[in-house]
Amino acid sequence: MNTGTHGVQLVTIKPKFQVTLPAHLREQLRLEEGDLLEATVLNKSIMLKPKAVVDREHVEVAIADGLRDYKEGRIKGPFKTMREFTKSLKQA
Repeated sequence: MNTGTHGVQLVTIKPKFQVTLPAHLREQLRLEEGDLLEATVLNKSIMLKPKAVVDREHVEVAIADGLRDYKEGRIKGPFKTMREFTKSLKQA
């Protein structure tokens, strides 16, 4: 991810207090229409932070599946290098 700056860019508050994020910021953070942003005030500034919503039940099932795989020895690793990891994937 490129964290370089493109200089300061002003945005306008429109009716209903909407703002349009500059394209280079949306692209840099891979934001898409409908994504959620957490809005907080920090040192008299507004900070927008991308957030993802996950289904708690889905996550709990995935964790339980992973723990079961671990207990039953269906895991590989740890790997010392990326090459070891890649080789392990090809053997699967």
